[in-house]
Amino acid sequence: MRLPSAVLLALLAPLTIRADNSGRPKNVDLTRLEILSTVDRKYTHSLAPSGSAFAVFDANIVRLVDPRNGRELQNLIGHVGMIHDAGWSRDGSLIATSGYDETVRVWETATGRQVLNIKPLYSFACSVAFSPDGRLLAAGGSDDGQLKIIDLASGGIVRGIQTPDSTLYALEFTADGRYLIVNHTIMNRGDSSVRIFKRSDWTEVKTSIKGPATCFALSREGGRFAYSTPTGTIVLLETSGWTELRNFDAHQFGASSLAFHPRGRYLASSGRDGVVRLWDATKGSLVHSLPIKGEVDSRLVFGSDEESLVVATADATVRLFGRREAAIGSSPPADPAPAVQR
Repeated sequence: MRLPSAVLLALLAPLTIRADNSGRPKNVDLTRLEILSTVDRKYTHSLAPSGSAFAVFDANIVRLVDPRNGRELQNLIGHVGMIHDAGWSRDGSLIATSGYDETVRVWETATGRQVLNIKPLYSFACSVAFSPDGRLLAAGGSDDGQLKIIDLASGGIVRGIQTPDSTLYALEFTADGRYLIVNHTIMNRGDSSVRIFKRSDWTEVKTSIKGPATCFALSREGGRFAYSTPTGTIVLLETSGWTELRNFDAHQFGASSLAFHPRGRYLASSGRDGVVRLWDATKGSLVHSLPIKGEVDSRLVFGSDEESLVVATADATVRLFGRREAAIGSSPPADPAPAVQR
C-alpha cells in the first residue's frame, strides 16, 4: 500500500539538504521504520544527498526521478556514450556525470541545463565528487590511477595527482573541505584501498586505516569517518587525527553501502546478506534491521527530515522507509530556500 502523495511530500524536502541539527534536542526514533513506497526503475542509479531524488542511467541519458512516486523530474541529454557514474553537490542543486564518452558534465538539477563539459582524463572517470564550497570537482580515473581536481568556474584542471593504483572507485570531500577521501577497488592495494589527501597542498595523509574497504561514509558535519572491511566489520574513525574510535561486526559478507544519519549518532549499513541495519555509532550497537533483497549491492541516504531512509538496490528498486504515523502527523513542507551552490 502506498501513502498519499501529500503525506510522502512531508517526508523529503525536494532537492535540498538541511544543515546538521545535532546540537538541537529532538527525539529521533529509528526503531519503527517501515517501507512507505517502492519505485522500480531499470538501469543503474545514484541518490541525491537528501534522498529527494535519484539519477537513473538510461544508456547515454540521465533521468532524475522522484523516489516518492517515480515521477521524472529532469532528463539530462548530452552524453554520446553510456553513463558510468554521478556525484551530487551537497545541496543537490548540481549533479556531475561521467560517461564512457570520456566526458565529465555538470548539470543544474532544477533546470536540466548543462553548465560544464570537459574531458579531464585519458579514459572515462570512474567517480566524481564536488567540494563542499562548490568551487572544485574531483574526477577519478578508471584505469590509470589519475586524480584530477577541476575548477568549476573555468573548467580548468588545477591539480593532477598520480595515485599508485588503477581505478579510483569512490571519492568524497569532508564537510569542511579540508580532505578528499579516495577509495580504490579492493583488488588493487595490499595495505589499504583508502587514501586521504589534504586540500591545502594535496599531499597524502598517513592514517591507521589498513586493508581494503568495500565502502565508506562521512558524517554530515564531517567529524567521523566509517568504512567496512570485506569481512563485514565497520570501523569508525575521527577525522581530526584519523585515529580509530571503535569497530563492530555488521554484515557477514561485507557492507556495500554506509550512510550517517544527519545528526551523526546513527549509521545505516547494507550488505549482500539482504539486510539494512541501523546502528548507534557511538556504541556500535544495533538499533533496527530492515529486510531488502539479498545478493545485490545498494546505496543508502537518510532524508533531511531525519525520519526517513532511501535504499537504492542494484536490481533497480528504490525503497523509501519511514515512520507511517510520523508521516501522517507531519505538516506539508515549506517552500525550499533558494539553492546555494557548494
